[in-house]
Amino acid sequence: MVYATDISINQLKNSEKRDNIIYKEGAAERPEFADNSFDLITVAQALHWLDHKKFFAEVERVAKPGAICAAWGYNLPEVSLEVYAVVRRFYSDIIGRYWDKERKYVDEQYRGIEIPFEELPCPPLAMSYEWTFEHMVGYLNSWSAVQHYIKDKNANPVDIIKDDLKKAWGTGERPVTFPVFMRAAKITK
Repeated sequence: MVYATDISINQLKNSEKRDNIIYKEGAAERPEFADNSFDLITVAQALHWLDHKKFFAEVERVAKPGAICAAWGYNLPEVSLEVYAVVRRFYSDIIGRYWDKERKYVDEQYRGIEIPFEELPCPPLAMSYEWTFEHMVGYLNSWSAVQHYIKDKNANPVDIIKDDLKKAWGTGERPVTFPVFMRAAKITK
């Protein structure tokens, strides 16, 4: 059985439903699980939001001896050098100051987070999709820094780069790859 938790009820409502997954609303730092319950504890694109000391204390509590804890995330998508240049300029120069301070952990691929367990080597990973220009624009609009910018300036910063992005994108679908980073550790008790 898989238990999936999130502090956001909206995230849980939008999750893919499966017979072997039980969804629970709750904070990762205060899980409602018994001691020694899990063989694997994962965090996807969220470790940077957590109180690391409290989270890892709970990981140790709910993990069975020898369990694995793995946290992964992803950075900017790779499409082409031209598209990457536009997205990178947008990320850093246009909305850079609107990122939450925790975003630095993603930029550092979680290397700035101390993991108090026996770290394991992780292979390079990637997620790949076929996207249209509209998919890319939708993705950029989902960024929290874009939402902070809109709230501050009452304008969408994606509009600033839309023409440049369209020119770099061209027409049709393009392969889009997100490099995935992961840190994993074995919990020895």
